[in-house]
Amino acid sequence: MDYRSETRWSALCASIKEEIMELLFDRSRADHTAKILELEKLTEEQWRALPDRFRFDQRPPNNATPFERDFLFSVHLNHLHVNLLLRRLTLKRQSEPDGAVIEIALKMLSLVVDIVLTRDELANSGTNLSWKVAHYGLPAAGMVLLAMASQIDAPVLVATRAKILRDLTVLAAEIERGRIVKLEDPNYALLAKAAKTIGCFLDSVFSDDGRNRSGLDISLSNSSPRQATDDNSWAEILGSDAWDSELTFWQTLADHPNVFNQYLV
Repeated sequence: MDYRSETRWSALCASIKEEIMELLFDRSRADHTAKILELEKLTEEQWRALPDRFRFDQRPPNNATPFERDFLFSVHLNHLHVNLLLRRLTLKRQSEPDGAVIEIALKMLSLVVDIVLTRDELANSGTNLSWKVAHYGLPAAGMVLLAMASQIDAPVLVATRAKILRDLTVLAAEIERGRIVKLEDPNYALLAKAAKTIGCFLDSVFSDDGRNRSGLDISLSNSSPRQATDDNSWAEILGSDAWDSELTFWQTLADHPNVFNQYLV
């Protein structure tokens, strides 16, 4: 495990991501479906071709060096990110992630939080902490909040509710305390906006006054006609240009009626 290995794996993943993004913004291609299947096969082949020591179940082995642990985290996050982007290609609406997308996002979020909590035990193997959080943690957290706020029916959201809320709490708190990014850093605006949005959503979930409702506890069938209309309008907005900019995505997500409600504005 060395910088050369990390660079080579990153390049392989980047090549697939580039093709995915072309498909994402050009769904009219005649070979769209065939290309997705081709990329899925290529992604799986590349993953299986990795040496066994590059893979782990929950987290890197304790006997790994700080460099190796960071390297293994990066390898897994890059692979999960490719799969997340691939799954997005199959969604009918980008604002409505399915169970597979949510499960991948939860794995990414969990790994990023592990990195944040064990950062003193890691040595930079190619990308720093703030980059990993911005590049992997925020897309994952965004998908999770999107699923909750849109009241997506996914059993995994209910089954792992406590861990989801813990991971989101840790991520937002570490960003807000300045332990991940500083004011002068390029990613500061993006991370600060994301942390604020996550924080407001968590305030809604943890509120005890009975007036706030989380996306895990309500369904669209119980929403008022006005609420359903607002959700649909918001989803249409989020499904288009908002994906072109991460900062725009988080601002749009913050405007969702189930993230910011009348008691939190």
